[in-house]
Amino acid sequence: MDLIYDWDEPLYRNIAKKSESKQAVEDVKYARFVFYRRNMNRLSFRQGEKAILLGYYTAQSCRIIVVAVDKEFGGQGIGGALLKKAEIIAQKHGCKRIFTVTKGGRRFYEKYGYQITAKKSNGWEMTKKLQ
Repeated sequence: MDLIYDWDEPLYRNIAKKSESKQAVEDVKYARFVFYRRNMNRLSFRQGEKAILLGYYTAQSCRIIVVAVDKEFGGQGIGGALLKKAEIIAQKHGCKRIFTVTKGGRRFYEKYGYQITAKKSNGWEMTKKLQ
């Protein structure tokens, strides 16, 4: 899978819209805030114009803000491949865990070994320990 590491906000917003998830569109806006307001290491990559993953990592952990796949390409394992790539990057940078907060993606994350660690006002916090 050829990944493009960049931050093209209009393109990312467009891919999120094509995923038909209102939450994904909001999450791209949140990622913009995080990227510009906090001193974090950015995870920002996409597969062409089919899918995106946005997140960040610190010394100990990695947070996935959004994984969104254009609905036309859903069910092909693209989102899972992006998630696995983020886990590899997080491990290389010494992260011990990777986590996300999701409303509608619970089954997706469970499929890749994430477990519910807390109920938040904005969804489920799901975590996976990294080795």
